[in-house]
Amino acid sequence: MQEELSEDAGWRERFGAALNRIERLYLKLLRAIVLIVATIMIAIAAWLAASGAYKVSRSPDSVIEAEATVNADDLLNVRAAPEPGPEVATNSGPSGPSAALRNSYQSRLRRYFALYRAKFERFAKPEDKRLSLGEFDDRYLNTEERMKAVGEGQALESQDLADIDRLIALIGEAGENPRTIERLRKYQAARKVDVRKQVERTRVESRRGWDSYSTSCSDWYLSPQGCPTVRTETIPYVENVTVKEYPKGTETPAEIFGLYNDEYWKLLGERRQSNQSTAENQRENIVLGKIVGGGMLMTALQIAAGFLLLMFFFLLIAIERHQRVIARAG
Repeated sequence: MQEELSEDAGWRERFGAALNRIERLYLKLLRAIVLIVATIMIAIAAWLAASGAYKVSRSPDSVIEAEATVNADDLLNVRAAPEPGPEVATNSGPSGPSAALRNSYQSRLRRYFALYRAKFERFAKPEDKRLSLGEFDDRYLNTEERMKAVGEGQALESQDLADIDRLIALIGEAGENPRTIERLRKYQAARKVDVRKQVERTRVESRRGWDSYSTSCSDWYLSPQGCPTVRTETIPYVENVTVKEYPKGTETPAEIFGLYNDEYWKLLGERRQSNQSTAENQRENIVLGKIVGGGMLMTALQIAAGFLLLMFFFLLIAIERHQRVIARAG
């Protein structure tokens, strides 16, 4: 009987010892898992806090719009007539430009006109029309409209004058380029040739007919009712003619100059608009980032709170482990 009790007590001790070993293993695993999860949580919280703080700290005002630039090489490849340069918005106003403003534009107009004569018009043929200063202004610069726009606040004087200064410098550079000189000399050496062309014309023809509703004749009421009429019709036709023209691809100095001038304003407007759009997108992204950053900071706080709760459970596990060590020592 005593042996049976001894065996039963030994089995209970072995079973209890096994449970203790399993429990200690579970406590070690739980402690390791808690430490790993806590480390991941604190790393994520730190990343969210740093990223969120960066996004929230950014200001849309920090975005600076890039300056739109046009180079002389951008003008040299233009051949076909491009779209017109940007029109300057104007409204009729009671007062004209000031003397200082007019002098600023007129001085640049004279410089631009002198550049045209020195580098482009000198290749013109004797029969070509020579532009006056006023005609040149109306065709290429339109200073009156620009001064009105500045006076009415539709354009910024400093920027517009700087654009014109850049235009004069670039056209001067392009006028000295060998490719431009080759085009100008090609026109200077060109001779008109006979070219057969089809020209659309019209002619007027008279045709006799019968108008059943007309009462202009004396016997209109007799059968068949109506009166004879004469109708005039405009007939289109195509006529083959021979005209004198320069060979295809020949451009006058005024045309080349105009292409360069229009291409400059076209490219400048497109690139300025592109830079404005890019800057505006960056500002919108910053505003959106501030909203997202606020959410990231809130998430970081929530993860930090979860980290503290997890460490509380870790503390309980550590206390339990310490109590077991004390119990075994006693």
